Amino acid sequence: MTKGVRRLKHSWEDGGRTAAAGLRTWGLRLRQTWADERGASAIEYALLAAMVAVALVAFVTPLRTAVTSIFTSIQTALTSAAGGGN
Repeated sequence: MTKGVRRLKHSWEDGGRTAAAGLRTWGLRLRQTWADERGASAIEYALLAAMVAVALVAFVTPLRTAVTSIFTSIQTALTSAAGGGN
């Protein structure tokens, strides 16, 4: 082996011990992340913003249609009252 160059061990070379240790480390980090509550309020605000966005998307189109209909009927009434629009 060349001096100063380290060769990485593969999990099949050590009977799977490297892979098992990696899974334990990953599991530990996952549990620590799950228990950490520092980002909980940020996630709650993000969910709230997402719900507001969904509500806006759900109501904007029908609201736009209703407002357009109201203004069209007003325009039609004013046009006919003014003598036909010519």
